[in-house]
Amino acid sequence: MKMFLSCLAVFCLGMLSAGEKIFLNPSSPVGIFRRNSGEWHGGAARLELLYSATHLTLDAVLTVPPGRTFKAAGKPGDEMSVFGGEVFEFQIAPAGQNGVYYHFGISPSGYMYTARCRDTRWEPSRDVLESRVDGNQWHFRLSVPFSDLNAAPPKPGEVWRMNLARTDVSSGLGRITASHSGAGDFHDVSQYSDVIFGKDAPAGASIQLQDARLKQDRLLFRFTSPLRTDLPLRLEFYADGKLCGTREAVMQNGTLAAELPLPFRNLPLKSGIPAQVVLKNARTGELLCRTAGIIPMTSGMLQLDRYYYVAGHSAINFRHDLSGAVTVRLYDSSRKVIRTASGKSIPLAGLVPGRYVLEAANERNTVSRVLFVLDRTPELGPLEAGQVLTVSDGRLCRGGKPVYLFGLSQTAKSFPQFSDAFNLLYNRAAVRKNAVILAAPAGGKLIRQPFLARVFPPGQVYPEKLSAQLRQYRKQRVPRLWRISYEAQIPLAVKDADGKLVPADSKDFMYNVYRTLKKTVPETIFSIQIDSPSRIRDFAPACDVLEIAFWSSSYSRTMMPNLQRDMLKVKQDAGPDKPVIFWLGGTIPDKASRIAEEIRAAVYLSILHGFSGNIIHMGHGFLPPERSRLWSLLSGIHAEIESFYDAWAAGKEITVKIPEPFIGKAVRTASGEILLIAVNLSPNEVNFSCSLPGVPKNDRFTGYEPKLYRLSGR
Repeated sequence: MKMFLSCLAVFCLGMLSAGEKIFLNPSSPVGIFRRNSGEWHGGAARLELLYSATHLTLDAVLTVPPGRTFKAAGKPGDEMSVFGGEVFEFQIAPAGQNGVYYHFGISPSGYMYTARCRDTRWEPSRDVLESRVDGNQWHFRLSVPFSDLNAAPPKPGEVWRMNLARTDVSSGLGRITASHSGAGDFHDVSQYSDVIFGKDAPAGASIQLQDARLKQDRLLFRFTSPLRTDLPLRLEFYADGKLCGTREAVMQNGTLAAELPLPFRNLPLKSGIPAQVVLKNARTGELLCRTAGIIPMTSGMLQLDRYYYVAGHSAINFRHDLSGAVTVRLYDSSRKVIRTASGKSIPLAGLVPGRYVLEAANERNTVSRVLFVLDRTPELGPLEAGQVLTVSDGRLCRGGKPVYLFGLSQTAKSFPQFSDAFNLLYNRAAVRKNAVILAAPAGGKLIRQPFLARVFPPGQVYPEKLSAQLRQYRKQRVPRLWRISYEAQIPLAVKDADGKLVPADSKDFMYNVYRTLKKTVPETIFSIQIDSPSRIRDFAPACDVLEIAFWSSSYSRTMMPNLQRDMLKVKQDAGPDKPVIFWLGGTIPDKASRIAEEIRAAVYLSILHGFSGNIIHMGHGFLPPERSRLWSLLSGIHAEIESFYDAWAAGKEITVKIPEPFIGKAVRTASGEILLIAVNLSPNEVNFSCSLPGVPKNDRFTGYEPKLYRLSGR
């Protein structure tokens, strides 16, 4: 590890939209950052990039809320360890070096990661970094000689590629990474921003957006400019391509702060709203700033304490972030107002079991959430003993019948609200008796130096060791799913007889393990888990059941926008005959992002795609009991699925036209009943109609809501 004694501690702001450029003549402030999902990520920070005849320099003042401390990581001998905490990254790719980039990762601990591309043997000059922390501010200067970058001072008009990125760690949201370029891959130079040396910024780039955020039901914006003061401005806000709000304002001392009300009557459920901010000279109409990004709509506008309400719950408790005079109403499925709230709760007494919608509204905005009142606590009881797992027609089966698995990954603490919540034994809380056991033999040791890899012994040592371990279970009539590897996409190395580490092909290695095990215990069902979708085709042949997660949906803060696309990719790449268990993030990416509506929609979409279950990732800590609505959904969704899954899986598909933005499917069961599942892929409330008799015309769906219709087949 390279440690700089002058380093005491960083936090980062935000970014510019994709395609924006930085003009250095000789300096420029750096604007708002963006997450790789496109969401603006503002914050309290001041960043400036500048250059001289000898150095490229980044000056930063980064601020965290009073009382918060920087969460640092880093230890001697392990450069990668800095990425275990907060880190500021700077990547620069000089012109004429065929995509070579130089990577700096700075930790508040005083340690720094440096590499030429991924080669950590590269060392910059020892005096490139100065840093200090004053209370809740981190001041640092990274000044890199051009000679360290194997480059001459850039000529006027020369274009380099650059990325600035910040990973923030907060107690409520976990790790949030945002960058200047909005890149999804910080090692892909083609995703970086352009830096143009020796040129002034043209019109339309002289003012920069520094912050854009949602505060309750208001949009807040902050702009800065090093060139202009006391300038009359016109702010225009566009959402989904439509002009939704304007504001006249004056920039004073190089800063403009403005706010606008949310321009939507019906507020969408947690989602991203494609937006554009345009700033013009109010007198001349001259374009001064045009910045595109995504406004994240949070679920905090209206929060309920549960998803399923049962006997023993006295009231529906809620809170909202709407301002002004607010009316809260409870509707039944026919959109009839059942009750109106006078405080922060609605009594449950007298409500018949069924689906309800709670709605809060002021003069500008309306927001709603769905809930269910159950006639009793779900008590499914033990599963039948002596049943084993098999695979048939692309489905995982138990006792010869298709089974839909639902369970949590291992977690430090669990707070389930019902006792029979899961039929997969992975985490142990609230699991039904005789549940399917997810077993995982010890794998290779994970190393980070001299490179990241899992280390295994050579040849057939590991497969034969596993074969011997599994033979002892052959006579047990227990439903057990054996996982060969978790995150199998991690690079693999073999340690030979003299201790030398030799990189190996993980695809070939895992396929050999699987083939050896199937010869030894052919009746055993094996899975492999990956969270790298590009490797689906590599690892699908090395297992009976594929466990898959996508960072673009499963583990994203906004799960739904890419979920349907990602599920289609699994079917395409794994093939129709491969059972799939689709992972969903519970505490990944953090403890605060996931909401009940996302999980329920994802489960129903998984069923529509013919998957064999879901595992909810609950690692990296635990989901606190205060997230009671999500815990309610996690505790009750298995019982909801069990109420129809056997008939659904055995049914025969019938043709039905499903209108956008819905996805759906209908089957005719053995009894002649028709089951129709429809899922609203939109974050907005939408009406649904279809040609099947018995489906209410213009049936109202809340954002991301699935519904099951039971229809007469006559």
